[in-house]
Amino acid sequence: MSNPIKIQSAIIMRGSGEAEVESDLCIPSPDAGQLLIRTHAIALNPSDAMALDNSPRPGSGMGYDFSGEVIEIGQGAQGVWVIGDRVAGFLHGCFAANYTTGAFREYLTADAELVIRLPPHLSFNEGSTLGMGMSTAAQALYQSLRIPLPGTEAVPMKQTVLVYGGSTATGSLAIQLAKM
Repeated sequence: MSNPIKIQSAIIMRGSGEAEVESDLCIPSPDAGQLLIRTHAIALNPSDAMALDNSPRPGSGMGYDFSGEVIEIGQGAQGVWVIGDRVAGFLHGCFAANYTTGAFREYLTADAELVIRLPPHLSFNEGSTLGMGMSTAAQALYQSLRIPLPGTEAVPMKQTVLVYGGSTATGSLAIQLAKM
């Protein structure tokens, strides 16, 4: 699918503590394994402010968490994703002097492996809060602690898990994943 819209707006980092909206940026095309997503909602993370204040990269796009709708699919991601899928995820905003990074924009490209399909009962606003927190919680439980993924054990595993900071956004997601 060729994208008929050529320009978009995005929040771009200018320097330490400085960012501004640019309204004449080209919409990127998805690379292999990526999706082009029309952004419907974004979420704010402490990482957003920390990057702007502590490690500014002038010219980079800002923002990590997003939700939106798939409008184009890169090679290798077909069959898993379809145009119109409602998705949420995160990407590395404030990464390099590259305006195509970051979630604070109208259109973004994201690695298909870092995106989840939004269930019908979640709004775009709710879905935008899942990306980094869900990935962080999943990495802690399934990679670091090596807890089996939900649905992979024939007999449920009995293990006690302490989620220190369980009242935080990421902590509450970790609790829900651990319960599964």
